[in-house]
Amino acid sequence: MIRNLVAAIVGIFVAMLTIRIVEMLGHFIYPPPANFEFGDPDQVREFIATLPVGSILFVGCAIAKTSIGKIVRPMIPMYAAMFLALMVVTYWPGFSEFLPRFFGLID
Repeated sequence: MIRNLVAAIVGIFVAMLTIRIVEMLGHFIYPPPANFEFGDPDQVREFIATLPVGSILFVGCAIAKTSIGKIVRPMIPMYAAMFLALMVVTYWPGFSEFLPRFFGLID
């Protein structure tokens, strides 16, 4: 009992530390503009829209001297499986509610 409580508390602090480190590295690699305010939703929306989401894929393909199609084609089964899992969890409530019902947490 006490071991689980201590593990949960330590896990919370480790998660907070990990999130902070990832945020600092993200701002170091791709810093926001100098006059950027995180409280303004319009500025946040514009900043997110300009992030280089697929640039690593394109740079990696250029370095490897291969096409995007050759890289993306093997990933299609993984994306199909992820989409299927999303549909099962989203549209079949019994699937995601099985364990809580089994342990009596929900009716």
